[in-house]
Amino acid sequence: MDACMDTRLVFVHALSPLHAGTGQGIGIIDLPIAREKATGIPFLPGSSLKGSLRDLCQDSDLNKEKIFGPPPDKNPEEHSGAAQFSDQRLLLLPIRSLVGTFAWATSPYILQRFVREAKLAGINDLPQIPKPLKETGCVITKTCCLEYPNPKKIFLEDLDLDPSDKQE
Repeated sequence: MDACMDTRLVFVHALSPLHAGTGQGIGIIDLPIAREKATGIPFLPGSSLKGSLRDLCQDSDLNKEKIFGPPPDKNPEEHSGAAQFSDQRLLLLPIRSLVGTFAWATSPYILQRFVREAKLAGINDLPQIPKPLKETGCVITKTCCLEYPNPKKIFLEDLDLDPSDKQE
């Protein structure tokens, strides 16, 4: 029997605040947010996503154990389940804006990492990533409505940024 692996990108859009804790804390913070060690960027552990999806399945679903593995009280060492989830990484972050309500913000580093992971999932027809700008610059889309007319600036949180020419 041939085993096949199907890789899919999963996007999680948190509609309310999400706190994925590490389960342990040092000092006065008892449940720090899970963050990547190298970058400090918050992430959602794959095990948390898998557990939440497992919990959404009905107990009567016959495929539940095949997909997610047996529950902890039913010999979980027998098999791990067919579905494996990697950590969910940040792609966009909502940031307050002076014009409009908020903006979805990201960075060249995060976009480059997303493109690399999308290619691993077989997605190759992605747009070019804009070149990094000077520290006070930002890239905006053609449909952007966040520009303050005079002076021509984008105000996000406590930053005043110089918008580039609008891109697709």
